[in-house]
Amino acid sequence: ESFHLSSSFYLLKNAEMDFMQEASEEDKRHVREMIIDLVMATDMSKHFEILSQGKLLLTAREPRAGIKVANENFLRRQSQGSQGRAGVQFEEEIRLGDVERALILRIAMKCADFNHAFQDFECHEKWSSRVVEEFCQQGDKELLEGYEPTGMFDRKSLSEMSIAKSQAAFLDIVVIPLFELLAELLPATSPMLDQVRLNSSLWKSSYSSSSGRSVSRTFSRSPTFGNSKSS
Repeated sequence: ESFHLSSSFYLLKNAEMDFMQEASEEDKRHVREMIIDLVMATDMSKHFEILSQGKLLLTAREPRAGIKVANENFLRRQSQGSQGRAGVQFEEEIRLGDVERALILRIAMKCADFNHAFQDFECHEKWSSRVVEEFCQQGDKELLEGYEPTGMFDRKSLSEMSIAKSQAAFLDIVVIPLFELLAELLPATSPMLDQVRLNSSLWKSSYSSSSGRSVSRTFSRSPTFGNSKSS
């Protein structure tokens, strides 16, 4: 996260890439702080802390009531085809402070970070495979450095069943609670939660019918990072 932020702000020093050239210094400072806050919120070490903060927000009586009314009004305007500054109306109705708004943005950003989880299963499975391959490549490098990779980093130990189980568990433990929280805050996002739940059930169906055979060549090929060290 820190590397991506540093690289992005470095690129913005190029006048051709600086999308905020015309903004005031105050606005630039505000946007910079917000970008840093949102990107750092995707750090998984902060996941359960942000999830807990979101649940506390919903237990607070006034914010919860405000969120409910704002969402009901938003959905009513949407069903009536009403146009206009819905975001501003939502903010005025909900009457949240800066801290609460920042928290909701962090939750939304975290959900966006898991974006393939709420795509159709074919797309979700494809991106999950790419993540697993990234882990395997890290494990290959560790092996070449004389370390023994474990878990999802050890491509030799992976099977269709183990991958399906780990993906379903990740969705159930990490992703679904986050999208449940987002759906409570913003009910219009409920279809995304439904898709994540469906993807989890499809992973479970796949490993319940799997024989545990080795996975495809994507995860079973030999390390490609040079010659391994002798032990």
